[in-house]
Amino acid sequence: SVNSSAHYLSALGYIPEGAWNEPLNDSGVARLGATGGGVSLYVAKPSWQVGIGVPGNQGRYTPDVSFTASRHDGYFTCLAAQSGSCAVSAGRFSFLVASGTSASAPSMAGVAALLNQKIGAPQANLNPRLYALAANPANHVFHDATFASSGVADCSLAIPSLCNNSTPGPSALVGGLQGFTLDTGYDRATGLGSIDVGNLLAQWNVTQSVAVKLNQRGLSGTWANPSTDGQGFVMEVAPDLLGAGTGLLFGGWYTYDATAAGGQRWYTIQGAVGSGASASLPIYLTQGGAFDSATATTTQAIGAATIQFSDCGHGVLNYHFDDGSHPDGTIPLTRLLANLGCSPSGGTNIAADYLLGGTWADVSNSGQGLVFDLSSLSSGNILFAGWYTFARNAGQSSGPAGQHWYTLQAAYAHGASSLNDIGIFETTGGVFDHPASTSTRGVGTANLVFHSCSSATLSYAFTAGPNAGSRGTLELSRIIAVPAGCHL
Repeated sequence: SVNSSAHYLSALGYIPEGAWNEPLNDSGVARLGATGGGVSLYVAKPSWQVGIGVPGNQGRYTPDVSFTASRHDGYFTCLAAQSGSCAVSAGRFSFLVASGTSASAPSMAGVAALLNQKIGAPQANLNPRLYALAANPANHVFHDATFASSGVADCSLAIPSLCNNSTPGPSALVGGLQGFTLDTGYDRATGLGSIDVGNLLAQWNVTQSVAVKLNQRGLSGTWANPSTDGQGFVMEVAPDLLGAGTGLLFGGWYTYDATAAGGQRWYTIQGAVGSGASASLPIYLTQGGAFDSATATTTQAIGAATIQFSDCGHGVLNYHFDDGSHPDGTIPLTRLLANLGCSPSGGTNIAADYLLGGTWADVSNSGQGLVFDLSSLSSGNILFAGWYTFARNAGQSSGPAGQHWYTLQAAYAHGASSLNDIGIFETTGGVFDHPASTSTRGVGTANLVFHSCSSATLSYAFTAGPNAGSRGTLELSRIIAVPAGCHL
């Protein structure tokens, strides 16, 4: 802080934040003075309450957002009826200090009034938009209160403090009810965090951020964060596959270990998507296999991802790994190839041969396959594929280090049912969800023949890399249902 006049101080920066928790009064006596938080036994979890840190699907979680509430950081108010008029007399004035919900709830009401004023109309339920904005931290709408920002050196839920909303016992700090700690993203002590109101107003424009319906094939394709070189997703959405209004999203996630020396890694995300703006999908790890082999693999869920798209070319994926292999994070997604049939409400027609894109595998192999994206660049039509497999000498004891992936790329003549000399590429040197200097080289070629919308043959020949000298054929079948309108 710095003196702004002879008698007053001004804050120069953002004040670090923790949970509101004042377990002792001025005399050191235990009391209840803290934020609430928890899950409802009666109200179901709303469809829009998704994001990093949202615990699950047990019910409606609270709170949603936070404002300062502690009396030691109270709000100055003027109220003549209580001898706090703020009228200057003899160089002095009196004011009141408000705290708790008496201060934070009116503050949120003021923010809502500013939104109404900016848009020129009432905004109704603010929560869906708030959670949508929180899904992209790059807009800086929220300040996430975390253990680090609370200033508590050693956080224990048994002791009420600024890192949690636990309560004290009848006569001492210990012995009360355990609450919830501050976590990355959403938590049941501070919700999504506090609001940067200026950024909120700037980002609120709902006409620019109409959520894209997930249950549509037009979201199928290749997506990545361009700032993290050499990694991304090839996705397929099969609309209404699981019932009217509920589709299936499958995504192959090609990436790397958390260290540059760790090598390639891949995961799959898959689960139900509806007509809403976002969905929570399990993250699966498959390991134990060997390249083009029936060697048995194991697949287990090791985390969860929340995905949503702000338009047909941009989205965001939040991820959480239960096994601790990676810290929680957010990946801004950009479509790498052309949008062939996506619209905010879905339902746009896609050319028949482009519908050959999707998830394919040789059923005689275990736990491996390819996801094709047939699309276009400014230079012409292209086939791109992520090939998720394993090292040739890998096996049950290899673990994640036995994973290997390639990408396939070739020019594609619109309407063709076969492609020759497809380049097989290997990319190395990356770091999971981080910029890194990667190296991509051609390691072989492949020929692909589509016999129908559900059957294809891929023959491969490797000239370099760990599979150098390997040649073979994959008899591919479509793993997910053939999309309506597909024909050769």
